[in-house]
Amino acid sequence: MSDTVTEITGEFLTDDRAARHRRWAAEQRRQNAARALEAIQSLEQLAFHRHAVARVEVDASWALVAALRQQQ
Repeated sequence: MSDTVTEITGEFLTDDRAARHRRWAAEQRRQNAARALEAIQSLEQLAFHRHAVARVEVDASWALVAALRQQQ
C-alpha cells in the first residue's frame, strides 16, 4: 500500500499539469493578498485623514474654550 502511495505521490509531484495548477493556485493567492493589501492601505489612508480632521476639530474646540474663559 505505501509503495503505491509513494509512487502516486512521486508521479503527482513531477506531473507538469499538477505543477502548473500549483503555480496557478499560488498566483491566485498572491493576487488575493495584493488586493487585500491595497484595501488595507486605502483604509489606512482614510483613517489617517479622519484622524487629522478630528485633531483639527479638537484643537479648534480647545481654542474656543480658551477664548471663552478669557472673556469671563
